[in-house]
Amino acid sequence: MTCVICRGKGWVSTPNGKIRCPKTQHAAKLSPQRKPSAGYMERNPRNVSETQQEEKMMAMLQEMKKHMYLPENPHSGGTPKMAPSVCRETPLFESFAAHYLTSSVPASESKAQDIAAIMHAGQTCQVGEPYIKHPAAVARNVETVPGYELLTPQQQQHAKQAAWLHDTCEDTSLTIEDLQKAGFHPEVITAIVAVTKQKNEPNVDYYQRVLNAGRIAVVVKLADLAHNTNQERRMNLPGSPHNPVSNPKDDKYTRLGKKYYVAYVSLGVTPPPHLQQFGTQVN
Repeated sequence: MTCVICRGKGWVSTPNGKIRCPKTQHAAKLSPQRKPSAGYMERNPRNVSETQQEEKMMAMLQEMKKHMYLPENPHSGGTPKMAPSVCRETPLFESFAAHYLTSSVPASESKAQDIAAIMHAGQTCQVGEPYIKHPAAVARNVETVPGYELLTPQQQQHAKQAAWLHDTCEDTSLTIEDLQKAGFHPEVITAIVAVTKQKNEPNVDYYQRVLNAGRIAVVVKLADLAHNTNQERRMNLPGSPHNPVSNPKDDKYTRLGKKYYVAYVSLGVTPPPHLQQFGTQVN
Protein backbone atom coordinates (compact mmCIF):
# COMPACT_ATOMS: atom_id res chain seq x y z
CA MET A 1 0.00 0.00 0.00
CA THR A 2 1.07 3.58 -0.62
CA CYS A 3 0.28 6.64 1.45
CA VAL A 4 -1.59 9.14 -0.76
CA ILE A 5 -0.08 12.03 1.20
CA CYS A 6 3.68 11.33 1.11
CA ARG A 7 3.63 8.43 -1.40
CA GLY A 8 5.64 6.43 1.12
CA LYS A 9 5.61 2.66 0.89
CA GLY A 10 7.03 1.85 4.32
CA TRP A 11 3.68 1.38 6.03
CA VAL A 12 3.52 -0.47 9.33
CA SER A 13 0.91 -2.34 11.35
CA THR A 14 0.09 -0.85 14.78
CA PRO A 15 -0.67 -2.97 17.88
CA ASN A 16 -4.43 -2.40 17.41
CA GLY A 17 -4.26 -3.88 13.94
CA LYS A 18 -4.49 -0.66 11.94
CA ILE A 19 -2.06 0.18 9.17
CA ARG A 20 -0.35 3.55 9.39
CA CYS A 21 2.14 5.43 7.29
CA PRO A 22 5.32 5.91 9.40
CA LYS A 23 5.70 9.47 8.08
CA THR A 24 2.17 10.92 8.31
CA GLN A 25 0.57 8.46 10.78
CA HIS A 26 -2.66 8.80 8.80
CA ALA A 27 -4.34 5.43 8.72
CA ALA A 28 -7.29 6.76 6.71
CA LYS A 29 -5.11 8.11 3.95
CA LEU A 30 -3.79 4.83 2.66
CA SER A 31 -4.76 3.43 -0.71
CA PRO A 32 -3.87 0.11 -2.40
CA GLN A 33 -0.61 0.35 -4.30
CA ARG A 34 -1.20 0.27 -8.02
CA LYS A 35 0.98 -1.73 -10.38
CA PRO A 36 3.73 0.52 -11.80
CA SER A 37 3.23 1.49 -15.41
CA ALA A 38 5.80 0.53 -18.06
CA GLY A 39 6.92 4.15 -18.22
CA TYR A 40 7.39 4.30 -14.46
CA MET A 41 9.41 1.08 -14.50
CA GLU A 42 11.67 2.48 -17.21
CA ARG A 43 12.19 5.81 -15.44
CA ASN A 44 12.65 4.27 -11.99
CA PRO A 45 14.33 0.87 -12.44
CA ARG A 46 15.62 0.84 -8.85
CA ASN A 47 12.09 1.14 -7.47
CA VAL A 48 11.00 -2.09 -9.10
CA SER A 49 11.59 -5.23 -7.07
CA GLU A 50 13.45 -8.24 -8.47
CA THR A 51 10.18 -10.16 -8.40
CA GLN A 52 8.45 -7.56 -10.55
CA GLN A 53 11.40 -7.55 -12.93
CA GLU A 54 11.22 -11.33 -13.23
CA GLU A 55 7.45 -11.29 -13.76
CA LYS A 56 7.83 -8.65 -16.47
CA MET A 57 10.52 -10.67 -18.22
CA MET A 58 8.56 -13.93 -18.09
CA ALA A 59 5.45 -12.22 -19.47
CA MET A 60 7.50 -10.74 -22.29
CA LEU A 61 9.10 -14.08 -23.11
CA GLN A 62 5.71 -15.81 -23.17
CA GLU A 63 4.37 -13.18 -25.57
CA MET A 64 7.43 -13.45 -27.76
CA LYS A 65 6.88 -17.17 -28.26
CA LYS A 66 3.89 -16.20 -30.39
CA HIS A 67 6.12 -14.28 -32.78
CA MET A 68 8.99 -16.67 -33.42
CA TYR A 69 10.12 -17.85 -36.80
CA LEU A 70 12.50 -20.38 -38.33
CA PRO A 71 15.26 -19.29 -40.74
CA GLU A 72 15.09 -20.26 -44.38
CA ASN A 73 18.46 -22.02 -44.48
CA PRO A 74 18.84 -24.57 -41.67
CA HIS A 75 22.22 -26.22 -41.42
CA SER A 76 22.87 -29.88 -42.14
CA GLY A 77 21.01 -32.37 -40.01
CA GLY A 78 17.66 -30.63 -40.25
CA THR A 79 18.05 -28.60 -37.06
CA PRO A 80 17.83 -24.83 -37.66
CA LYS A 81 21.12 -23.10 -36.92
CA MET A 82 19.08 -20.16 -35.70
CA ALA A 83 16.26 -21.75 -33.73
CA PRO A 84 13.08 -19.74 -33.00
CA SER A 85 13.93 -16.09 -32.56
CA VAL A 86 12.06 -12.82 -32.35
CA CYS A 87 10.89 -11.65 -35.76
CA ARG A 88 11.72 -8.02 -36.47
CA GLU A 89 8.55 -7.39 -38.47
CA THR A 90 6.22 -7.51 -35.47
CA PRO A 91 4.81 -4.91 -33.06
CA LEU A 92 6.41 -6.92 -30.27
CA PHE A 93 9.91 -6.33 -31.63
CA GLU A 94 9.10 -2.64 -31.92
CA SER A 95 8.07 -2.62 -28.26
CA PHE A 96 11.24 -4.50 -27.32
CA ALA A 97 13.37 -2.08 -29.36
CA ALA A 98 11.70 0.97 -27.84
CA HIS A 99 12.63 -0.22 -24.35
CA TYR A 100 16.00 -1.92 -24.81
CA LEU A 101 17.51 -0.69 -28.07
CA THR A 102 17.86 2.86 -26.85
CA SER A 103 20.54 4.65 -24.86
CA SER A 104 17.89 6.13 -22.53
CA VAL A 105 18.26 2.90 -20.52
CA PRO A 106 21.96 2.84 -19.52
CA ALA A 107 24.02 -0.06 -20.86
CA SER A 108 24.86 -2.57 -18.14
CA GLU A 109 25.34 -6.29 -17.59
CA SER A 110 21.70 -6.50 -16.50
CA LYS A 111 20.55 -4.89 -19.74
CA ALA A 112 22.78 -7.22 -21.76
CA GLN A 113 21.32 -10.20 -19.89
CA ASP A 114 17.74 -9.08 -20.62
CA ILE A 115 18.46 -8.60 -24.32
CA ALA A 116 20.12 -12.01 -24.56
CA ALA A 117 17.25 -13.73 -22.72
CA ILE A 118 14.67 -12.20 -25.05
CA MET A 119 16.52 -12.74 -28.32
CA HIS A 120 17.56 -16.35 -27.51
CA ALA A 121 14.09 -17.32 -26.24
CA GLY A 122 13.05 -20.65 -27.73
CA GLN A 123 16.51 -21.57 -28.96
CA THR A 124 18.39 -24.67 -27.86
CA CYS A 125 22.11 -25.43 -27.95
CA GLN A 126 23.87 -28.48 -29.44
CA VAL A 127 23.28 -30.56 -26.32
CA GLY A 128 19.57 -29.69 -26.22
CA GLU A 129 19.60 -27.19 -23.34
CA PRO A 130 17.90 -23.76 -23.48
CA TYR A 131 20.38 -21.60 -25.36
CA ILE A 132 20.40 -18.80 -22.77
CA LYS A 133 22.34 -21.13 -20.46
CA HIS A 134 25.31 -20.79 -22.81
CA PRO A 135 25.80 -16.99 -22.68
CA ALA A 136 25.07 -17.13 -18.94
CA ALA A 137 27.93 -19.62 -18.51
CA VAL A 138 30.21 -17.57 -20.75
CA ALA A 139 29.52 -14.47 -18.63
CA ARG A 140 30.54 -16.46 -15.52
CA ASN A 141 33.60 -17.92 -17.22
CA VAL A 142 35.18 -14.60 -18.19
CA GLU A 143 36.52 -14.22 -14.65
CA THR A 144 38.35 -17.55 -14.86
CA VAL A 145 40.13 -17.39 -18.23
CA PRO A 146 43.68 -16.13 -18.93
CA GLY A 147 43.88 -12.40 -19.56
CA TYR A 148 40.89 -11.33 -17.47
CA GLU A 149 43.16 -10.20 -14.65
CA LEU A 150 44.91 -7.85 -17.09
CA LEU A 151 41.71 -5.93 -17.84
CA THR A 152 40.76 -2.74 -16.02
CA PRO A 153 37.60 -2.86 -13.85
CA GLN A 154 35.68 -1.10 -16.62
CA GLN A 155 36.98 -3.50 -19.25
CA GLN A 156 35.99 -6.43 -17.04
CA GLN A 157 32.42 -5.10 -17.01
CA HIS A 158 32.55 -4.67 -20.78
CA ALA A 159 33.76 -8.26 -21.13
CA LYS A 160 30.77 -9.55 -19.15
CA GLN A 161 28.34 -7.50 -21.24
CA ALA A 162 29.92 -8.80 -24.45
CA ALA A 163 29.76 -12.36 -23.08
CA TRP A 164 25.99 -12.16 -22.64
CA LEU A 165 25.57 -10.74 -26.16
CA HIS A 166 28.30 -12.62 -28.01
CA ASP A 167 25.92 -14.81 -30.05
CA THR A 168 23.03 -12.40 -30.57
CA CYS A 169 24.27 -11.04 -33.90
CA GLU A 170 25.18 -14.49 -35.22
CA ASP A 171 22.19 -16.57 -34.11
CA THR A 172 19.28 -14.10 -33.76
CA SER A 173 17.76 -11.27 -35.78
CA LEU A 174 19.66 -8.66 -33.76
CA THR A 175 22.33 -6.58 -35.54
CA ILE A 176 25.44 -4.70 -34.50
CA GLU A 177 23.58 -1.48 -35.29
CA ASP A 178 20.89 -2.51 -32.79
CA LEU A 179 23.49 -2.92 -30.05
CA GLN A 180 25.01 0.44 -30.91
CA LYS A 181 21.58 2.04 -30.57
CA ALA A 182 21.27 0.32 -27.20
CA GLY A 183 24.21 2.41 -26.02
CA PHE A 184 26.80 -0.29 -25.40
CA HIS A 185 30.39 0.91 -25.19
CA PRO A 186 32.56 0.71 -28.35
CA GLU A 187 34.74 -1.87 -26.55
CA VAL A 188 31.70 -4.12 -26.13
CA ILE A 189 30.72 -3.66 -29.78
CA THR A 190 34.28 -4.36 -30.97
CA ALA A 191 34.42 -7.61 -29.00
CA ILE A 192 31.04 -8.79 -30.30
CA VAL A 193 31.99 -8.01 -33.90
CA ALA A 194 35.26 -9.92 -33.44
CA VAL A 195 33.71 -13.11 -32.00
CA THR A 196 30.84 -13.13 -34.52
CA LYS A 197 31.96 -15.55 -37.23
CA GLN A 198 31.28 -14.40 -40.77
CA LYS A 199 29.73 -16.67 -43.38
CA ASN A 200 32.35 -18.91 -45.07
CA GLU A 201 35.12 -17.24 -43.06
CA PRO A 202 38.19 -19.52 -42.71
CA ASN A 203 38.97 -20.39 -39.11
CA VAL A 204 42.51 -19.06 -39.38
CA ASP A 205 41.16 -15.64 -40.42
CA TYR A 206 38.49 -15.73 -37.73
CA TYR A 207 40.86 -16.37 -34.85
CA GLN A 208 43.32 -13.79 -36.15
CA ARG A 209 40.49 -11.27 -36.19
CA VAL A 210 39.70 -12.10 -32.56
CA LEU A 211 43.36 -11.59 -31.61
CA ASN A 212 43.52 -8.30 -33.49
CA ALA A 213 40.44 -7.00 -31.67
CA GLY A 214 42.20 -6.94 -28.30
CA ARG A 215 42.08 -8.48 -24.86
CA ILE A 216 38.33 -8.21 -24.26
CA ALA A 217 37.51 -10.14 -27.44
CA VAL A 218 40.08 -12.82 -26.59
CA VAL A 219 38.75 -13.17 -23.03
CA VAL A 220 35.17 -13.53 -24.29
CA LYS A 221 36.20 -16.12 -26.88
CA LEU A 222 38.18 -18.12 -24.33
CA ALA A 223 35.18 -18.02 -21.97
CA ASP A 224 33.03 -19.23 -24.86
CA LEU A 225 35.45 -22.09 -25.52
CA ALA A 226 35.59 -22.97 -21.81
CA HIS A 227 31.87 -23.65 -21.78
CA ASN A 228 31.76 -25.38 -25.16
CA THR A 229 34.60 -27.69 -24.13
CA ASN A 230 33.22 -28.54 -20.70
CA GLN A 231 33.80 -32.28 -20.63
CA GLU A 232 30.63 -33.13 -18.71
CA ARG A 233 28.62 -31.14 -21.22
CA ARG A 234 30.43 -32.66 -24.20
CA MET A 235 29.51 -36.16 -23.04
CA ASN A 236 25.98 -35.47 -24.30
CA LEU A 237 27.23 -35.01 -27.86
CA PRO A 238 26.78 -37.78 -30.44
CA GLY A 239 30.01 -39.77 -30.70
CA SER A 240 31.10 -39.33 -27.09
CA PRO A 241 32.01 -42.40 -25.00
CA HIS A 242 28.59 -42.10 -23.38
CA ASN A 243 26.76 -41.60 -26.66
CA PRO A 244 28.41 -43.70 -29.42
CA VAL A 245 27.35 -43.51 -33.07
CA SER A 246 27.78 -45.96 -35.94
CA ASN A 247 28.21 -43.37 -38.67
CA PRO A 248 31.41 -41.26 -38.38
CA LYS A 249 29.57 -38.36 -40.01
CA ASP A 250 27.37 -38.16 -36.90
CA ASP A 251 30.38 -37.95 -34.55
CA LYS A 252 30.07 -34.37 -33.27
CA TYR A 253 32.20 -35.21 -30.24
CA THR A 254 35.34 -35.76 -32.35
CA ARG A 255 34.59 -33.12 -34.96
CA LEU A 256 34.07 -30.40 -32.37
CA GLY A 257 37.00 -31.67 -30.31
CA LYS A 258 39.32 -31.02 -33.25
CA LYS A 259 37.74 -27.63 -33.86
CA TYR A 260 38.15 -26.53 -30.25
CA TYR A 261 41.74 -27.81 -30.08
CA VAL A 262 42.65 -25.65 -33.08
CA ALA A 263 40.80 -22.70 -31.53
CA TYR A 264 42.86 -22.80 -28.34
CA VAL A 265 46.14 -23.14 -30.24
CA SER A 266 45.20 -20.31 -32.61
CA LEU A 267 44.53 -18.03 -29.63
CA GLY A 268 47.89 -18.90 -28.08
CA VAL A 269 46.48 -20.92 -25.19
CA THR A 270 47.24 -24.53 -24.27
CA PRO A 271 44.14 -26.69 -24.82
CA PRO A 272 42.63 -28.44 -21.77
CA PRO A 273 43.97 -31.95 -21.06
CA HIS A 274 40.81 -33.69 -22.31
CA LEU A 275 41.29 -32.07 -25.75
CA GLN A 276 44.93 -33.12 -26.14
CA GLN A 277 43.87 -36.39 -27.79
CA PHE A 278 42.50 -34.42 -30.73
CA GLY A 279 45.78 -32.64 -31.38
CA THR A 280 47.21 -35.66 -33.21
CA GLN A 281 44.06 -35.91 -35.35
CA VAL A 282 44.16 -32.35 -36.66
CA ASN A 283 45.17 -32.22 -40.32
